[in-house]
Amino acid sequence: MTLPLDPALFGPSQARDARFTVRERWGELRNHPPGSPEYRREFLHRQMNEEANVMEQAAQSLVDFPDADWEIRMWLARQCADEARHVRLYLRILERRGIAVGEYPVLNFQYRVLSRIGSLVGRLAVENRTFEADGLDAATFGVAEARTEGDADMSVLLDTQQADEIVHVGFANEWIRREVKRDPRNILLMADALSRAAKAFAIVFESGGVVRYPVADAERREAGFEHREIEVAARLSAERRRATRSRTMSFRRSSRTTTGLPGTGSGLRWRGRPGSSSVGFTCDRPTTPRRARSSSATGCVGRPGARATRPKDRVRLSGRGSPSSAPNVSSHQRWP
Repeated sequence: MTLPLDPALFGPSQARDARFTVRERWGELRNHPPGSPEYRREFLHRQMNEEANVMEQAAQSLVDFPDADWEIRMWLARQCADEARHVRLYLRILERRGIAVGEYPVLNFQYRVLSRIGSLVGRLAVENRTFEADGLDAATFGVAEARTEGDADMSVLLDTQQADEIVHVGFANEWIRREVKRDPRNILLMADALSRAAKAFAIVFESGGVVRYPVADAERREAGFEHREIEVAARLSAERRRATRSRTMSFRRSSRTTTGLPGTGSGLRWRGRPGSSSVGFTCDRPTTPRRARSSSATGCVGRPGARATRPKDRVRLSGRGSPSSAPNVSSHQRWP
């Protein structure tokens, strides 16, 4: 019998209408075999719901932190608008490909984990510096894959998403570094948030569901990550890749033999170390630097054709006495 999720780590799930079936753990999803038509359909459906999770969490932070300074609240409001647009783009693709909303079960772990983090600096460390940063990696490499396959719809969507993620990661990096400089005790709040997120992901993805995307080196730099942070990410990835592959393959074998379910491989990634506040995002290899592309989205200034620009005047977070990287927990999936 599966035990319920720890309420200290997971808040209540946000509302979904009757079309949706919401699950709590990755192993409870259908998880069709990679490369199959059903796998790609399930991927698109999950991504739509994940974009909704990010939108809802940004909106919830506006509600939960009404006294935060105007600048960060404006950035969060812009992020809500961007994520809502992403949801609509995915819905358009689902409709064109005959995928019904609610056709596949979904997870709302992202919103539930973030809602249990009681500081804004902690939420942005997990949501923007981790979830959105991994989404930036996924979008960057997904664009190339979609173009290779001649999938124009996905290429346009991921290109837009890539530019937006640079902005979302960038404003969080700038604000967090400014807050740490103002009050170094914010480092403790971040460490607690990262540790809680790592523990929660270990529970949700205990049966597997991990795929490693390389870090999009140039795009992460554009979003304000330090060179040292990216180096740490690469080193951690090499150490954990073997253990990740073993866990996922073990779950695939047990699924075939005990439940008759097909092998899995949704591409969801958890790359954290349970209970550690020093976990960081990882990668397979650095990439050749290149500039981020423009987006047809509203971008960082809310106008059509605005280029994704990175915030300025950075303050290092990876120096002595501060976390060197965000936790290695990711909700974004690999483009199949």
